[in-house]
Amino acid sequence: MRAVKYAVALVVVVDFLVAVVQMQQAIIERATFTPPSVTTYGQYAVTMTSKTADDIDLLVRDPRGDIAWYASLQSGPLSLEHDTIPGVTDPVSVGEHELTIVREATQGEYTANALFYSGDRPAHVTVALWNLRGFGKRILYARTFTMTHRGQQLTAFRWRLDARGDYAGHNFLPANLLVGGATSAPR
Repeated sequence: MRAVKYAVALVVVVDFLVAVVQMQQAIIERATFTPPSVTTYGQYAVTMTSKTADDIDLLVRDPRGDIAWYASLQSGPLSLEHDTIPGVTDPVSVGEHELTIVREATQGEYTANALFYSGDRPAHVTVALWNLRGFGKRILYARTFTMTHRGQQLTAFRWRLDARGDYAGHNFLPANLLVGGATSAPR
């Protein structure tokens, strides 16, 4: 009987130690900056990353004028699935990473902007367009630029989809996605 109690206690201790190790691994993974990967359902995705402690937001507009951003997480076929605030929603060491999904591939022009919401240090920002269609998720286009001050809104790029929903090119024409907001072309 004593051997059975000892065996049960040993199993409980081992299970506890395994759980502690798994929790430590999860904490380490969460605290390490890794480039974004897109594992979600949709036709296209736009990611924004920056190794900054400041709050920079991603804004995406579709051909119908729907805009997904922190004030409107779901807008038509657009969905802002991940919005970070370094030091609040994620550790500062993680930096900034945001993700907007385009659930329907509507013909026309889309716009991806970055908004320097708060902070006071220049930041290098990368915005990327991902094709999620089929089995080969891949980056179609990425652009890195520098944001310099609070309130600054920059157009990373605009891109077009054809009638079949296929990528049909991009341009860099600036667009103001917020009424009364400042906008300029990235440097």
